[in-house]
Amino acid sequence: MLDWYAGDYNLIVYSRDVHPQDRSKIILQIKPPNLAPIVSPVERHLIELASPSAAELEPLLQLSLRQNLLGDFARDNLLRDPRDVQTELDEVARLMVDLYMAARQSANLTPNTTYLTFGEFFASLPQLNFGEFLNAQLSNEYKWSDGDMISVQDYDYFARLSDIIAKTSRRAVANYLVTVTVWNLKQYSYSTRDQFGWRECVEQISSLEIGAKMYVDKASQSVNLPKTVEFLQNIKIDFLSVHRSTPIQYLSQINRLGFYVGFPRRLQNEEIVWKPVSQLALNETDYFNSMVRVGKAERDFQMSQIGTYLDNDDTTDFPITNPQMMYNAHVGAIVIPLAFIEPPIYVPGSEVPMYGVYSSLGITVLQMISKVFWQGLDKTSQLECLDNLYRGFLDSTRQRSPSIEPQLLSTIELADAFKTTLYSYAKWQNDHHIHQEKTLPAFDSTDSVKSLMVTFSTLFCNGEGSEPGSDYEAMMNTVAANSRMFSIHFNCNNSTRLFNRRTCL
Repeated sequence: MLDWYAGDYNLIVYSRDVHPQDRSKIILQIKPPNLAPIVSPVERHLIELASPSAAELEPLLQLSLRQNLLGDFARDNLLRDPRDVQTELDEVARLMVDLYMAARQSANLTPNTTYLTFGEFFASLPQLNFGEFLNAQLSNEYKWSDGDMISVQDYDYFARLSDIIAKTSRRAVANYLVTVTVWNLKQYSYSTRDQFGWRECVEQISSLEIGAKMYVDKASQSVNLPKTVEFLQNIKIDFLSVHRSTPIQYLSQINRLGFYVGFPRRLQNEEIVWKPVSQLALNETDYFNSMVRVGKAERDFQMSQIGTYLDNDDTTDFPITNPQMMYNAHVGAIVIPLAFIEPPIYVPGSEVPMYGVYSSLGITVLQMISKVFWQGLDKTSQLECLDNLYRGFLDSTRQRSPSIEPQLLSTIELADAFKTTLYSYAKWQNDHHIHQEKTLPAFDSTDSVKSLMVTFSTLFCNGEGSEPGSDYEAMMNTVAANSRMFSIHFNCNNSTRLFNRRTCL
């Protein structure tokens, strides 16, 4: 019943997905809770402090949650003396750890998404009275039947959930739900301790569709979305050209890749956006009550759209005010929210030279395409080729690390994107007969390709890279050293480690 009020901490979380045979039809998605915002910081601190073995981790994590988190939470938010409810706090901590571990283990053991009908899901897990769960809240908004298709994320979690609930008291479950609901809703309540201010207020309002519409009305005027989509399609084609020697079966996913850019047109429709909240009577002096009522009303409206169809420029997860690009595997597309295509990311049609567009929007999108592409490929030869080169840029301590594969995987993705960006920009120059664009201030003798590399390195500047011999610095240096174009345009001497001696991909 708690649904939106408990957020992603509920025992079973439901959302929306698209039908596997029809990417425009909205279906119900169910998934495990995400307890990482609560548990992960405690787990990291525990590992740093005690380095527990695998057998020790869970009991120590339970103890640490109760002592260092739930005790303070009970005192500050539930106004209870932790000593009076110590047994209850132990039970909640135990359940939190069980759910956290079950969700993490199932994510590693099962395919990310399983599609089946309600009837099939009920039959496969009869010990979960899932029909009653749906009827508690969701059935008010969505009239489901046994033959409807649903999307299940990390299916194995739900089998684990039935075992967890069977050994957990009803009191512990109820106390857990009270705890996580208060945890989720306290973000809307002013607290001097948590330093809640106007920035948090703006962030919360921008997550609402009525807030997103205000942002669209203001920011969309400066973005030429058709030109941006055309540019993205062109760099995707260039990526396919650069990788044409790859067997065709590994390119099919990239060939089908789509883009959702900016915002869906429906956010410009006043009537659609305001419909869910138009009948609410709000008290403008009561922020908490207003946010909770508007958020719940928008959530109910979104759930009522299950079974209907999306517009061709819309998807189920399109957080336009979040400046973070993402790959949506369910629809096979990269989602680029409006907030992402703000400076220092530049789009075609602005007054910025095209090398600025390629070195910001171009390379970041190509990095995401590269990430999708390399997931399905054997990278053994690339990893072996880059290993010595990468380690050569690390400090002496890190050089001895037995495994640097995660860092090398990121290096492969960025080096591939860098290579494709340079190819794509050179192709644009030839197609438009433009071989020199306006230069950066104080870089009058810099050619356009070198300017692209400079703006790319500026965009990817990171605080971690300021530490000599760090993983990030090694990644950026390896990307440069893997590029013949870098050595040519910067006249690298063959005595320097950045000189390109071998191209690994």
